[in-house]
Amino acid sequence: MFLLSSICLAPEIASGQRVITGRVVDADQNPIPYVTLRATGNPGNKTVANVKGFFSIELGPSETSLEAECIGFEPSSFDLPESDSVIVTLKAIYIPLSKVWLFLPVFRSSRMDSLDILYPEFAKFPGGFNHFTLRLTTGLIKNKVDLLIKEPTTLNFAVDKSGILQALPIGSAAIDSIIKKVVEPFPRWQPATQNGFPTAQYFTTTLAPEIFTVVEISAHPKGGMAKFYKFLAKNIKYPENARKLKIEGQVFVTFIVEKDGSLTEVKVIEGRGIGGGCDEEAVRVVSLSPKWTPGTQRGKPVRQRLTLPIKFSPG
Repeated sequence: MFLLSSICLAPEIASGQRVITGRVVDADQNPIPYVTLRATGNPGNKTVANVKGFFSIELGPSETSLEAECIGFEPSSFDLPESDSVIVTLKAIYIPLSKVWLFLPVFRSSRMDSLDILYPEFAKFPGGFNHFTLRLTTGLIKNKVDLLIKEPTTLNFAVDKSGILQALPIGSAAIDSIIKKVVEPFPRWQPATQNGFPTAQYFTTTLAPEIFTVVEISAHPKGGMAKFYKFLAKNIKYPENARKLKIEGQVFVTFIVEKDGSLTEVKVIEGRGIGGGCDEEAVRVVSLSPKWTPGTQRGKPVRQRLTLPIKFSPG
């Protein structure tokens, strides 16, 4: 019996050249497949990472840095270390979509339509980005998420390489539960492609509750403004420090009348206070206000932001 030695035939490397091997990963150390890597300044010398993010590239003596590029991630350029093995970490890019205004009607965006046309390699929702925004907005309003979101809130989501959408947690269990309920029945997207292969892509939008300043029927105190000003006069305590400094004048307070008539986000408009403790006292007394009658638009209660001057006088 004869035993044959195993022979490994390695490619011949010219003098001064080196072979760089490595792996491309994201911030969580998950492999990123099909990334394009090329020698800086020599776009013809390139390679593509495999499905597990591994790559190998032969470089000439003057090629000392690499560029990495993949849809859904920030391009990266980096100098090579002395070692011939590297880990390349790419940071995800969240493509901004139009705001989701939590009220109807929803208006179409020409910018959203252009994303489908200008970037054919992007992930695509059946019917386009506008259709996605409309369906998302309608579902969120139907499930009353606008009652929970009081301030503009960022929503990030990913479309994986199989086209399944995953909304990333906002941090509120109640809101996250509604978003998950809304998006789960959505059809699959057409995934983004990198070098002809499907890959994940990330998007971001803002959930923005509408706050009106002018409405058909404005919010107002129950019993009228005269009664409300009597309430203020009865409850305002002129700050002792302001009295000593002889501070007087008007403090302009802004606040939101919620759909249930409660007052929230009571604060002094920047640059429109008078100091001496008067600003804090104005916020305190307005916050004590009984519920108002909310403003209405198209016959339905809405959130309305109002501004109110409150006069301080030692007399």
